[in-house]
Amino acid sequence: MMKSPGLPVRLFGSAVLLLLAAGQAAQAQFGGMGGLGGMGAGMGTMPDNSAAPSPRVSFRPWVSANGTYSEILSQNAPGVLPQADTYGYGAAAGVSGGKAFNRTMVAGYYTGTYQRYSRSVFARGLNQVGGITVQHRASERTTLFASEFAGSSNGGYGYGAAAGAFGGWGVSGASIFSDLGAGGIGFSDPASNGLVDNELFGTRVHYTGTSGGMSYQPNLRWSFTAMGTGSFVRRKGTGLSDLNAYSVGGQTAYRVSQSTQVGGAYQFGDFTYPNRFGGNRVHQVALMTRHQFGPSVSVNLMAGAFRYNSTFLGQVAIDPELAGLLGQGSILSISKLSRTGWVGSASLGRAWRYWSANVAYNHGVSPGNGVMYVSKRDAVTGAASTSLGRLSMGVFGGYYRLTGLLQSGASTRNASVGGTTGIRLAGNLYLGASGGYSRFETNVSKAQWRRFVALHLTWSPEDAAFRF
Repeated sequence: MMKSPGLPVRLFGSAVLLLLAAGQAAQAQFGGMGGLGGMGAGMGTMPDNSAAPSPRVSFRPWVSANGTYSEILSQNAPGVLPQADTYGYGAAAGVSGGKAFNRTMVAGYYTGTYQRYSRSVFARGLNQVGGITVQHRASERTTLFASEFAGSSNGGYGYGAAAGAFGGWGVSGASIFSDLGAGGIGFSDPASNGLVDNELFGTRVHYTGTSGGMSYQPNLRWSFTAMGTGSFVRRKGTGLSDLNAYSVGGQTAYRVSQSTQVGGAYQFGDFTYPNRFGGNRVHQVALMTRHQFGPSVSVNLMAGAFRYNSTFLGQVAIDPELAGLLGQGSILSISKLSRTGWVGSASLGRAWRYWSANVAYNHGVSPGNGVMYVSKRDAVTGAASTSLGRLSMGVFGGYYRLTGLLQSGASTRNASVGGTTGIRLAGNLYLGASGGYSRFETNVSKAQWRRFVALHLTWSPEDAAFRF
């Protein structure tokens, strides 16, 4: 298995390079037809040039100390003790924010936590993740954009990540991209990234995704976009697969009215499971529409089709424990084959003064979650955060189902819900609690449930720690 190339250094370096390349600061969206997970980011989302930024977008740091309690409620996975509970403690820090200038915008966030537990059944150590996106209007008609997302954590990162992986801080800071409100291309929701947002196990995983491109708007009605992405995942768990993924694509949008747009998109993706097999290619086409209800509410719809081709001929060994978990043999035979199906998504988002909220459904092709290989993926995600007087809080949740295209009959389903709240004691000092549940099951195993709760003392100017 290949080792991750110093992700903390890479994350910092990528952020610096993006800022230097842009000269000033910027924003774009992240997600679209399957997320970054090899299918491309930002495609299938429509540009939005009308929304005004939330007043919460200025860059602000935060720090926190916590005590935690975690418990495995039921046991069906190999190698984990039933009814395992443990106490722990940890510390967290982060920064999130954005800034809009005349021609350039930037937004970004970073969350880092260190957690220790009284029992080794729960993975301990440093978890960190961050993202940055830059958009620059090079001329009256041309816009350049670039985004970077990277991290290293136990249990992945996102709405479907294992409960308590970040000491109760979950997807804190990620909402800054919707709060900025400029819409467009590249980044919208890194917590629904299509790479590591539905990991089944709390083992160490390293990940990074990069996207960039150009948008051309010849007049007020038409816009054309071209972009590419690269994504890499390295999992340390025994038998879990790694991932290298690339994609290119383009889309066009037509503004029917001040509030409504329609358009179409095409993507080509290629991905490889290092030291296992490659030759996986996906073509996707879709039609989409966006409607803006006033300056703060937007609805996106997308529908289309995919064609998946595998050109690998041979056999691939599967870890015996994972083979038992999926109810399949220890050898996976891959043949040259093609599969077709539909892709689609619907999302609703709102960002307004001291609030942000989003909910989305996505159906498409996924390169898997380390247990599953290429699969059809259904994802339902949502998050909200607010600050009301002395109270600040954020909540999030996600449900993911993977159905195998290569591993016929195999499927995994996992879900997670969590949140945190804080009451202002004095100044920027908060006392609060976090909690959540996660569960997973496969086609041959019953659900395993986990839960966690944490108490925290947090310093957080302008509720920066509670942006979910």
